[in-house]
This record gives sequence, C-alpha cells and structure tokens, in this order.
Amino acid sequence: MHGPPLVGWLLVVLTGATGLYGAHRFLRRPSAAGSGAARRAAGSEALMGLGMALMAVPPTALDTRPWGPWLFACYFSAFGVAATVWAVRARAAGHRAHHAHHALGAAAMVYAALTMAVAAEGGGHAGHRGASGLPPLTGALLVYFAGYALWAGTRLVSARPETGDRPGSGGAAPGERLAAPAPAYPAACEVCRGISMLAMVLTM
Repeated sequence: MHGPPLVGWLLVVLTGATGLYGAHRFLRRPSAAGSGAARRAAGSEALMGLGMALMAVPPTALDTRPWGPWLFACYFSAFGVAATVWAVRARAAGHRAHHAHHALGAAAMVYAALTMAVAAEGGGHAGHRGASGLPPLTGALLVYFAGYALWAGTRLVSARPETGDRPGSGGAAPGERLAAPAPAYPAACEVCRGISMLAMVLTM
C-alpha cells in the first residue's frame, strides 16, 4: 500500500493481531471454539486479517511488485467467493452474516490490489495517472467502512466486560475463555478491521 511507512506498520500490527486472534479461536478444539458457524466466522476473520497484514507491509520492507499485487488480487478474490458462499449459508441458517462484510472487504482489497498493479506497471505510485482508482468507487468504499467502524464502535461501547467465569464454565482455563470471548473482544476486532480498511482505502 502507499502512504507513510509508519501507517503501513500500524496497519500490519492491527490487522495482524485481529487475524492471529481469529486463527487462535478457529484452531481451538470444537468444544472450546464454539459452534461450527462461530468457527467459520473466526476462520474468515483470520484469513481476512492476515491477508490485509501482508498487503499492508510497506514496500520499503517488502516490495512485491510487479507480481505481488496480482497474487493479492487472486487471494482476496478466492476468499471473497468463499465468504459469499459462507454468508449465504449463514443467512439460510438464521445466523448473523459476518461473512457478507468480509466478502465486501475482500472485494475492496481486490480493488486496492488492482490499483497497486496499475501503479506498478506505470512505474510509480499514486502519482501515476489512473493509479488512484475510480473516485466514485473509492468514495463509496470510504463511506461504507467509515460507517462500519462507527457501528462497530457502538457495539464495543455497549459490550459489557466479564467480571468472572461464565455460568456453567466450571472455571475454564484462560485459553478456553479466550477462545470463547466476551462480547467486547469480537467488537474490538471489528473496530480494528473497520479502521484498517478505511485507512487502506485512503492510502490507495
């Protein structure tokens, strides 16, 4: 992505942390990680977060041009298709469609990757004509992710932290309590991803 290296590294930390947290929840044994829908949502968060973290690495540290943007586009395209299928299944089962947002986020990352590819082929970054994307589409994505970050922020404010073991937890181990998080944990991850998506679209 374009922009100052410090912004890139901050995005790597934020998105990498949410991706690793999702991976931790997904890799726990089923009894600790929750239902199948919850595990799929955690896996989706892991794939999205880790992919964004790798894409956000500043080019001064990892310059993957010219092939990198095309690999990112392929990765997020495949992830977007999978997230769309998962969203349809979740909706049919009456669950909250976490994956619908991830599918849109994947589409935004494909758009950003293609923009990077155009810039690489033009021999420059955002200064290259046509390398900053389509202004109406970019504006629409900015509005969406800004709204999503605000919505996720309201969920984080309203989430109540736990004051002890949950009913019926039987004194679960810390790792198991982390795998089945309080409402504030996933809400905080949603805020981080929303802000990170907004920043990545801004730095295209």
